[in-house]
This record gives sequence, structure tokens and C-alpha cells, in this order.
Amino acid sequence: MKTNFLTLSLILILSSVIFKGFGQTQNPIWVIPNNQIKFSPSPLVSPISSPWTFAEYSYNAMPDASGNILFYCIDGYIYDGAGNLIDIFIEPSGGFVLGLPELCIVPVPESCTQYYIIGAAPTSGPPGTAPTPFYVTLDMSLPNTSTGGTTFGALLNSPATKIDPAGINYSQHGNAMHLAVSKIRQHKGDRVLFISDNSQLFRFAITSTGINQLIGVDPLLHGYNSSPYRSELELYEETNGNYLLASIEKNIAGGHPVLVLYELDPDGILLNSSFVSLPLGGQYHGVEFSPNGQFVYLTATVSPYVFESSGS
Repeated sequence: MKTNFLTLSLILILSSVIFKGFGQTQNPIWVIPNNQIKFSPSPLVSPISSPWTFAEYSYNAMPDASGNILFYCIDGYIYDGAGNLIDIFIEPSGGFVLGLPELCIVPVPESCTQYYIIGAAPTSGPPGTAPTPFYVTLDMSLPNTSTGGTTFGALLNSPATKIDPAGINYSQHGNAMHLAVSKIRQHKGDRVLFISDNSQLFRFAITSTGINQLIGVDPLLHGYNSSPYRSELELYEETNGNYLLASIEKNIAGGHPVLVLYELDPDGILLNSSFVSLPLGGQYHGVEFSPNGQFVYLTATVSPYVFESSGS
């Protein structure tokens, strides 16, 4: 079994290596209200049609086959590519979605018109506390009732469906919750949703019927993730079907930040994990694998870092 590890030294020049897997496909369109950035291949900034001039919490977009915006989300609102309001997706307690740490948009397996919008929001208390993961299903082939049926897009489940098949108490894990989604697993015909909260790493199957099948759960290597060090969960898929996950963690509240790497098999079973301590004095935000999976890039308020993520 191949063992991955994190090398302490910073790498300034990247050498050519054998391609051994697949990084997450990057969205060709970024929405940064009130603008979009289209990569074709050079970044092109243009305005989006929306009454919003900024976003307080979270935003994301889904392109069509031509690379144009099919629909996009700003905070708890969904708009079609022309800026028509489709709906407001509601978090499980019945209130508007507030305090989203991030938002994933995933095509529903076996469908060409439906999409899961996955997020996490507090079910009680002020925004940013006690988040619970949820999803809504958007069907872009159905008439949009907000425009009298002259455009398309409608939610199939509202309020949102809580991702909680076994009565998991996410509220004990503080305000950090981050998401990553795999490509279609060919041997099962589904995707894997990874959820990292303030204590554990959850894996759920994303199927054509919903997102509530728990694949596995393990404690985080350092067991504590929270602002300001918690940034995101980054996924890399190896050619053998294994998954690599990178995240920023701490051992205790106020503790030393560390970069953690998890390796899981194609069925979502945790194989091993490793970590490297990070310099103090900065907040760590962006985490990204290189296209070949050998390097992990970090952005921080003090300096960008590059770590090697390979071995035998």
C-alpha cells in the first residue's frame, strides 16, 4: 500500500513528475458578486444580472455545456443565468440560510437537469454557530413559478433536507464545517460527499435518490478545527481510486496549526493520515493540490507555502 506523507521543506521550483491521479475539476466560472470571472482560458471579469452587490456568506455557480452560467447562488438565493430569482433555499430549522461556510453544487447522478445544492447552516442560534449540513434539489427543466413559468428552474424539496441519517449531533462540533465531493464512482454509480466538522470526518453517498447514506466516520487527526486556522477541505483522487484529503487543523483551541493529509480507499475507508506543523502568526485560508497530487499549496496572511505530498 502506498503511504503518503508531508515533507517539511518548502519547495520553490516544481519538477516534472509522473501524473498519478486527478485533482478536483475547477469551475470555469467564479461568481464574486456582483461580478463573474470566466476562465476561457484567461480570466475575463464581467457583471452578473442580480440585484445583489455583495454576498454576506457564500456563493457559487453552475455553468452550462457552453461554459455560460446556468444558475448561481448568493447566500440563500438561487438565480438563473439571466438573473431571474428561482427560489430561496431554506435550512432545516425553517429559517433562511445564514452563515454558510461554503456551498457545493453537484449534478444529481443519472440526471441531466437536476442538481444538488449542498451547504451547512445553523439550525439554532446566530449565524456561524452549530451548523448542520443540508441539501436542496434544483430541477432546471421545470417552470420557474417566480417568473410565471416563462423561465426554468424549481426546487424539488423545500425546506432543505438535513443530512442526518443517524441522528448525528453536529452542534457539539462548533462552527467549522467544510465540504468536498468526488467524481462519479464507476463501481457504484454514485459520488462521495466528505464533511469535515470541528471533530470528525464524515463520508456520505450521493445517489439519485438523495444524500443520507453514511459511508463512514472517523475522528480528525488533531480533533479540533476552528477559526481562524480552519480554511477548507481539498480533495485529490488517485488513479487507483483512493482519495487524498488536505485540511488545516489544530490540536486544541488556540493550538498550533497543522496541515493534515488523509488517505481513503475507493469505498471511503480511512487508510492513513499524516501532518506537518505550520508557522504561527498567520491565518490559513486556501488549500489546493497540484494537478499531479505531489504538492499541496497553502495561502496564508503571512506567506504562501508549498509542501510535498508523496512518498512510498
